[in-house]
Amino acid sequence: MPSPEQLSIDAAGGAVLQGTLTLPDGEPPFPAVVAVHGAEGATRDFHLFRGLASLLPALGIATLVFDRRGHGESTGGTEASYEELAADARAVIEQVRRHPSVAGDLVALWGISQGGWIAPLAAAQDGRVAALVAVSAAAVTPGAQMDFAVTALLLEAGHPPETVERALALRRHVDALAAGKASATATQALLDQAREEPWFRLAFIPDKATQVDESWSEEMEFDILSTLRRLQLPVLLFFGQGDRWIPIAESADAWRSALGANADLTVVSLPGAGHAATVGFDPGDWLEEGPVSPVYERVLARWLRDRLLPTR
Repeated sequence: MPSPEQLSIDAAGGAVLQGTLTLPDGEPPFPAVVAVHGAEGATRDFHLFRGLASLLPALGIATLVFDRRGHGESTGGTEASYEELAADARAVIEQVRRHPSVAGDLVALWGISQGGWIAPLAAAQDGRVAALVAVSAAAVTPGAQMDFAVTALLLEAGHPPETVERALALRRHVDALAAGKASATATQALLDQAREEPWFRLAFIPDKATQVDESWSEEMEFDILSTLRRLQLPVLLFFGQGDRWIPIAESADAWRSALGANADLTVVSLPGAGHAATVGFDPGDWLEEGPVSPVYERVLARWLRDRLLPTR
């Protein structure tokens, strides 16, 4: 197999994204898959990125993984909106398409978690993406997704329902502050009261009112449904049955409804897997770096072969 090739991609705002292109053996041009990050796992060494670069080139499919702006070897600020991150993904796609060893009309996107919002957004804006794979892609707003996660994680940690209610009420107060409907002083008083509580880190909110601004509302209220309705490409969705971070059934139903009955949509439930398509992970490890689900690898390989290598 050829040695991985390092690429530098110019992105908006003067950022330069550093990526690694792994090509298959054989005669080019090859189809390719570009990977999009979740909120965690922002660099090329994320275990599922490594898995893609190991699995797909052996099938005849190139992979491009890159460091998110402001992380790893990529430049730019770490604070970026979904729109900005989708623009970064489109910049990467365009550079991959221009590579002499890549079939420009057969470039697909793969995204996990937050990437399940960003990758569809990039695909809808681009219009030429050949296929989309999304792992643990919530089809609800980030605010609703985080309410689900906070509830699940607190209960898993043994906290009573009253604590869950207090954490969610504190999140609503932060929402009100971001929307200009609560004072920073009152919010800070509530944060100070809760900051030393053992459950506070699982509420996933800033500990300073000054860290909350309108960007919080913009992120929490982001609605992916209108974007999903614009997609006209094959879509493969994976949901781990043990996912603690997203409402699985609600998300799968929303994807089906948005894409329509005639869509090329495959929804796969992964037995024993969590948010990152892995099994046997440590619950305290947010990245869930356990063994990858064999169902995930088997279905991913077959599905991508059928869509990207139909004549090979």
